[in-house]
Amino acid sequence: MDKLGYIFELGFNIGIASCFQDRPDILDMLKNKAYGRESIYSKIANGDEVIRKNIDYLLFKGMLSGQNFFTEWINGRDYKLEYFQANFCNMIDDISVERDYYRRCLQSQLSISLRDDEVKRLFERGHMFRADTIIMVTIGYKYYICVVDNAISLKNVVEYSDIKQVKNVFEKSIFKRKMKGSFSNLGISCANNTDIKVALRNYIIGLAATDKPLFKMIQAGSYAYSFVNLISTLGSYGAKIKDICVVGYTDEEICSSNVSMEQLDILETCFKTYRTSGAACGKYKENREAVFRKIKSTFKNFFNIDPQTLNNLINLGPGINTININEQFTGYQNTAGQFKYDNHIDTFRNVHAMQIKKYIANKDIQLIFLTGNAGIGKTTAIVEYLKQQEGFLFVYLSPRLQVNQDIEHKFGEFHGVCLSANGTDESSIDGEDVNVVNFRAKDTQKFTRAKGPIKFLHSDRKMEPELERTKFSKVNDTTFSKATQYKQGVLNRLAQAINVVISENLTNKIVATGSIQSLKATSNVDSTARHLIKIFSNMYNEKTKRVDEVEFYKFATNYPNVVLMVDEITGDEGGVAFFNELIAVMYRKIYNNLPPHLKALVNFKIVVADASITNVDVIKKHFNDIATDSDKIYFSKSKIDESFSVNEFKFKLKYNAVSINTNSFPARNLHMNYNLRLNCKNVQHANDIYCDEVLNMTNQAIANEAVNLILGNVKQVIIYVQNIERLNIIKDLVVNCYTKLNGPLEKNLDWVMINSTLSATERQAISQYKDNVKFVFMTSSASRGISFPNTTCILVDVPKFNLEQNIMEILQLIYRGRGNHNIDLNADKHLKFFINEVIAYQDTIDKYKIQEKLINIFTLLTLIKASILTRIYGSCQIAHQDIALIPVGGKGVSGSSDMLIENFSSLINTLKRESYKDDLKYLHTLREKLIKIFSGMTIETAGEIYNMPMPDIKEQFYKLWDRGMIMLLNFKPLINPIIVGDLMVFKLKKQVTSYLDFRLDTTERLVSDATTVKQLLREAYFNEDAPLAFRQQLITAGHTLNYFVKHANERSLSLKDTTQSNDIYVAMPIVAIFAFDEFEQFSEIAEARTWKQILQDYIKAYYSVCDMLPISPNYQDVPFIFFRSTALSNMRNRIYNSNYIFCSSELNLLNLLLLH
Repeated sequence: MDKLGYIFELGFNIGIASCFQDRPDILDMLKNKAYGRESIYSKIANGDEVIRKNIDYLLFKGMLSGQNFFTEWINGRDYKLEYFQANFCNMIDDISVERDYYRRCLQSQLSISLRDDEVKRLFERGHMFRADTIIMVTIGYKYYICVVDNAISLKNVVEYSDIKQVKNVFEKSIFKRKMKGSFSNLGISCANNTDIKVALRNYIIGLAATDKPLFKMIQAGSYAYSFVNLISTLGSYGAKIKDICVVGYTDEEICSSNVSMEQLDILETCFKTYRTSGAACGKYKENREAVFRKIKSTFKNFFNIDPQTLNNLINLGPGINTININEQFTGYQNTAGQFKYDNHIDTFRNVHAMQIKKYIANKDIQLIFLTGNAGIGKTTAIVEYLKQQEGFLFVYLSPRLQVNQDIEHKFGEFHGVCLSANGTDESSIDGEDVNVVNFRAKDTQKFTRAKGPIKFLHSDRKMEPELERTKFSKVNDTTFSKATQYKQGVLNRLAQAINVVISENLTNKIVATGSIQSLKATSNVDSTARHLIKIFSNMYNEKTKRVDEVEFYKFATNYPNVVLMVDEITGDEGGVAFFNELIAVMYRKIYNNLPPHLKALVNFKIVVADASITNVDVIKKHFNDIATDSDKIYFSKSKIDESFSVNEFKFKLKYNAVSINTNSFPARNLHMNYNLRLNCKNVQHANDIYCDEVLNMTNQAIANEAVNLILGNVKQVIIYVQNIERLNIIKDLVVNCYTKLNGPLEKNLDWVMINSTLSATERQAISQYKDNVKFVFMTSSASRGISFPNTTCILVDVPKFNLEQNIMEILQLIYRGRGNHNIDLNADKHLKFFINEVIAYQDTIDKYKIQEKLINIFTLLTLIKASILTRIYGSCQIAHQDIALIPVGGKGVSGSSDMLIENFSSLINTLKRESYKDDLKYLHTLREKLIKIFSGMTIETAGEIYNMPMPDIKEQFYKLWDRGMIMLLNFKPLINPIIVGDLMVFKLKKQVTSYLDFRLDTTERLVSDATTVKQLLREAYFNEDAPLAFRQQLITAGHTLNYFVKHANERSLSLKDTTQSNDIYVAMPIVAIFAFDEFEQFSEIAEARTWKQILQDYIKAYYSVCDMLPISPNYQDVPFIFFRSTALSNMRNRIYNSNYIFCSSELNLLNLLLLH
């Protein structure tokens, strides 16, 4: 059985070797007869058919894993292979052959000769000849090294022709991932000035041995240190080594560390610790206790926890344990207070505003980064400056519609025009396709009569969902598709509208706001920001790349101030590419092509306003690389105690830039409370881990706290919960509880709900009632832009996913209670964080497992506190070290899909959510009927999955292997699969075509039931509280079903749907290749969890995903899921990214900081 682990390792190295087959000198070992199929079977399986099947599976899975690993590590870079060492000797059992192989590897590839004693030493524990894989390549003029150590779980050895057993393997894997905890795998960007040697050694000794991926990474680190030391001593390679990546690769997780030669001490720590780890095993429990004591002590000191509270937290008993930790903070700059700057005393906001106006007016400054805390008045200062100017063009882009509307309100009544565009604007009117831009101006006729490609509609009109039919076209006798209804994007429409205003000289004061859901990076160097060049289309020629000086003179005379401002650019995956395109439009294409006398006429500015960034170092690090990067936490070891700072610098050594930052908070004192509910629970199955018990208690606790605060004379409370369904549940609990104690509550008068699914009526009500309601229920869609002057208490349910993104949102949320000068200056404010977690065990409580979970919770709490203190003070101190933590994540507003079938799936999910509101049972009925109607689906992937039919892969695998294992180097039946545990995942970059099949029986059922379905759709649509997007989905579904019924004519029909995007994936079990017939014949049992549910849970245990298909759990031959995810590629890129010292679900810089 132990040899099975080597089979995976062997496949892994064959997969890597297949990427460079022109090196026969290092691959000849695979020609040995010991690697023949029957030879391996007889040596390992010994006649056991189950073991034989597992050998096949593990070898094949290893090959896929190795190819995927090498592809992701190289990441498309041009390289030259310098050294490849793989353990190809294990099956031969001849030490002399093994020694000769490794000696020849060094001699033939690196010209390094070894004496016998040196060879012997390099076979010792921790040295390089023990490594599973060592690769060194040249990229440019630098060396890049990667060392891998593999492991698999032998508990997963099952009869793969028994689909029930295979299901069980997947369920166990899901269970294990969930047991890891919710607060792990943080992306913390590398900080070179952080000394972690001692902390890392202590962590390895105490905790690494309990986590196989992490321990394998430490092992690989030891081998890497041995290799680097050898080639630096006996060769001339050391000076040119750029990056060293060490990887613990297991069937459950990839754990990595990425270091430079300056951080070689990290690998030295791995080497020294692993070399002696055998002796340390005897003190395993003592070491764990020592590590936990140190982390506990640091955590206690950082939070100033009293002994009794700490004792309750450490000694958890079975069931739900509730712990409260309280803190108070003073001594920060009050946002509403006075401030002295340059010997001048004024309000802090005025000091900040004066500096913004100073630099906006300075023509020599090209880029302005406004990184001050929320509520400091970044946009207000710019608006006040522009209102004093004779002429201007102000373009403001953000994902939040409410924020953009606030910009318009800040300008008030002025002699100009406010233009706006967003994703909900009409795409057709009276059956005619239109490109709409909203406007507000005193002289409305000038705009409604304007000629051009844009239809100007007044902003105050009443909008309804598109009531016209969705248009369809006939593809052939059995297929129809949605007719092309081209709707230009927000930026495209807005830019053309601005150009119309400029060209027709309608006004010399333009405010243009765009609600952009996604700053789309259309390639590595392009983004949707390219549309902004259309603003200047009558003065800039795209073909000749020249500016018409006469036309520009006219423009500059009317619009001497041109400000392009973007909010929330940091978190968006395309934000950096978008920012780069803004610079290209404004400066590289226009300004740099102007003669000096025209440059002197215009004041160009690009402004980035984002409270997620707090200093110049982060600006440079985040924006210097055009390529998108994943959510992360910037970590720096620095003491920053300035409340206000202005720093001029050169951006990319080209552009004059300034950063204006503030660190403050609008309260006399800040009180923070952490309410922990930790459920120590005996569980046997994955589904039992997250039950409703602890969640229900947390919901009730939040509701009780909110009601008690209001009854205790608090004017207004914000309740923040990311999950809309839970937020509705908590709202109902609050209403019921308050009603029993103090009388009924009315919507809008006493409470408001703010989330991304609001109807137009609900959005208008918020602005009207927000200052007077008692309770404000919100998700992250409201964490920016809207302020609540009377709020002094905010209750936060800490999300368990996308921590980098969600903590960034929390940093915005804490500033929502502001705007009443007297309260901000003189009142205390309170933040209460509710955290619930299940600490699972099987049969008996495992003290050490609890400690591991507690370390994750300590890390989470430290992250929350340190991030808040960094935002308020500039930095904080942990374990006598001054640090700054700056989380940067996605903005929490995602773009909508252009696929009808995905929208139907979204409708199914929305119906489930909406049915919880007021117990709308008819929505549940409608949902069940639509699931049956939308049950048949197939996908065509334009040849992006298979190089040969799936049923043929197994047979071809055996044929090649029977000719010699070296023949498998040419075997690539699949196209670039990403391996996630036991799943193969394919990124679909080309056009994807899906078919929704309406069979004859569906036709008959729908015709007989048509009235009922139509009635249900109409009833749902005419619910006034239904969100706008939901109502549009209902209309589209109705139109689709009407078309189908009308055109069926006694035959089946298919709805054809096509799309192309950079975030679409398909996933299926790898084992399906070896059990194709069994999967094809397998029938789901009604009461059992379906493959669809299992695959969804499996991929969600690793990554944040959305828009999952198929709608029905039925599959034709092999189960699959189709989904979208930006997180998947981002997190995969993080594994081998030199910006991250560690990529692990267990180990990160915060763990080590607590251990320092």
